[in-house]
Amino acid sequence: FGNQYRKREIDTDDYTGDKIHVDYIAHAKSMGIDAVKVQEKNEFETALNKARKNTNSILIEVLVDKNIRVPGYEAWWDVPVAEVSKSEKVKIIREKYDQQIKKERDF
Repeated sequence: FGNQYRKREIDTDDYTGDKIHVDYIAHAKSMGIDAVKVQEKNEFETALNKARKNTNSILIEVLVDKNIRVPGYEAWWDVPVAEVSKSEKVKIIREKYDQQIKKERDF
């Protein structure tokens, strides 16, 4: 769904190639935005306090461990899938989505 930041494979047309490095700090600064990269909780708290006092936009890039997951919420996140696609994978996922949406209920 475009959030893996990988190069598209020519043979498969999938985004399974090498990871694309994005320098968010440099990108933000190139647009005149203050930016800081943090990894520890105290660094984040400091950056957040600075951001609250800042009169300009600020980007806080938080480095996280991709292997640490948030516990389940016991809920289904309703994220629609494209209704029209040439991709068989997308068509299958859409069919599953259409089945799940029938089970949705308001609280």
